[in-house]
Amino acid sequence: MRLIDADALLDEVCEDLGEGEVLYRIPPSYIDDAPTVDAVEVVRCKDCKYYHAAIGWCDKLSFFQTSDGEPCSPSESRDWKIFEENGFCSCGERRLE
Repeated sequence: MRLIDADALLDEVCEDLGEGEVLYRIPPSYIDDAPTVDAVEVVRCKDCKYYHAAIGWCDKLSFFQTSDGEPCSPSESRDWKIFEENGFCSCGERRLE
């Protein structure tokens, strides 16, 4: 899959139209040559293989924390950093169904 910059594509297509011409469809060559955007696919926590929905725990990023949010060992605090189902991060990997 390739994500394109649709605004740039439309600008380019409309630039080539003569006065009074109507665009019925975008020629495939324009789409093939369209500039891409710098993006990555997002994997939401609820779809990630590292996420445990019952407790909001992430095997990659969750940690035990003190009352001021600093990481600590489980013996120092039973409070942990949890994540919401619609959260996401750069470590997410889609769970195989």
